[in-house]
Formats: sequence, structure tokens, C-alpha cells
Amino acid sequence: MANQLQLLKTHFVSNTDWFAVTTPSSLTTSTAPIARVPQPLTDHILQLHLEHVENVHTYLKNQQNLVKLIVVDFDQTNASNHAYEFLQYLLDHSEFDQSCILESTGGRGYHTMIELAKPIPCNYANHVAQQLVEEIGIPCEILASSPHASYGHTIQLPWGLNRRYHQESKIIYPTNLDKLRPFKFPDNVFEIAKTLLTKKLDPPVSTKPCIEHLWLGVEHGSRDIAAFTLTRYYWSLGLPLDQTMVLLKTWNNKNKPPLQLDVINRKVRTIYHNPHGSRFCCKSITGNPLLKQHCDPKCPLNRL
Repeated sequence: MANQLQLLKTHFVSNTDWFAVTTPSSLTTSTAPIARVPQPLTDHILQLHLEHVENVHTYLKNQQNLVKLIVVDFDQTNASNHAYEFLQYLLDHSEFDQSCILESTGGRGYHTMIELAKPIPCNYANHVAQQLVEEIGIPCEILASSPHASYGHTIQLPWGLNRRYHQESKIIYPTNLDKLRPFKFPDNVFEIAKTLLTKKLDPPVSTKPCIEHLWLGVEHGSRDIAAFTLTRYYWSLGLPLDQTMVLLKTWNNKNKPPLQLDVINRKVRTIYHNPHGSRFCCKSITGNPLLKQHCDPKCPLNRL
């Protein structure tokens, strides 16, 4: 069990500033199914988890919005088959074959994970996971939190007792965690990607007041169509997909509330991969009841 304690700390605990527990628990009076405990995650707490006294969950991101695990969650129909399929996909790619983990959660779910050699921004982790999942096309949930979420996703730590199913969660692959070799992004690739995904790009100068208005952000109910419209506008200007993606993610931070990053990814890729009929025109704004409020009636271009 001493070895398991060290393995938890080495491979799975990302945030020691706080943690969560399955309730009921002696560590909280909360009645929420999973409750945050605002105190440090110590060896003693981890030991209680391994002894099945408490069921402890770790937060995937730390206070700097960095994660050291990319986690893909499978709990739908055929979860086992999909988790193994994704694991095999990773094993078939030499860059990941020594850094992936498959865990049974002790219930109906599975986690396929990639351990990272050094923590990376959580939005970049989400982007990497999204690319991998799109490649294989299987139903799952990516547990890579937005930097705008207060605490983000948790995962139940391995070797704990699933309170609902009364089974211990366990590591299926690899059989020896000591042989893991966490994935290391090449430094130059990491820095380029980190810059692209964290900096706030200024949008191209627009002569259209409607675009300037949309850039300030929109509210729930018009976010989807606004995302499509801005993407069409930037595509019409000839911007490459990766730059439009960064612009849309910067714009998305201004929305109330922001869209999920995977939604932004899908919308941008939809326009760029199926561009027929995507060119922006003023009717893109005036012809839509959700957006026409952004049209300036004095705009000399609104007849185009």
C-alpha cells in the first residue's frame, strides 16, 4: 500500500491545494454527491482513500490552470470497448505508447489517460484530446477543464472503493506503472502551441460595425449563430483555419457564458471544411433575427 501511495502522488495527483470526496464523508458536511474539501491533500488523506475509509477525487488542474494528465472518460454504452479502442489507438502511435493509462473506475466507466512529462495549460490539453478523439470518432467526454472554470473536473483516484457499485477502481494498463514514460512535447512545439492558445489576438480591422459589435461578445441564445457568422467573416477574409480558431476562442471568452471549446472547434471546422455558401455578406446579420440588433442602420454597407 505504501507503493500505491507513492504511485498516486507521482502519476495522478495534480493539485494538492484542495481535493474532493464522495459523500457522506467525515471530511465535509456537504450533501452534494461529490464535495470539494478546501484543505491540502495530504498523505494521510490519500491513505484513507487506499484503506477505503474515504473516496477521494483529485482536481485535474492546479491553481495555475495547468494539468499533467489528459483524461478521456467513457461511461456510455460499450464503454469498455471504446476505452480499449482508444487505448489501442494510442499504443499504435509511438509518441504515446509508453505514456498511456487505462483505468476501470469500479463502476460502469473507464478512463483512458495520457501522462505528461510536465504540466501544460488546460485549454491546450483539451485541444490535444479533441484532436485525438476526432481522429478515432468514438463517444466520450474529455475531462480537460476550461481555464475559466473555478475548480474544473475531478477524477476519483485509483484503488478507491466506488461507493455506488462497491468495487475498487483499478489500473488495467500498464501492469507496472513504474515503466511509464510520460509524454514530453518537443519544447519548440509546446511553446508555439502554448502561445497560440493563450494569447489574445486582435481581430483584423473591420469596416463593418456589426462585426465590431459581435466581437464584444454575445449572450446565451445567440452564441452559436454568432460563432458561425464570425467564422464565415474571417473565412471570407482569407484567414487560415488556425488563426480563425484562435480568434474565435479569444472572442468566446467575452460571451456570457462562453461556449464549450469543443463547440467552437466544431463550428470553425464546419465552415472551413465545407466552405460552399459560407461567404459573409450583410444579410448574414440583417437576415437573422438573433443578430440583426448588431446592425448599425447608418452603416453604408448594409445594402450589400
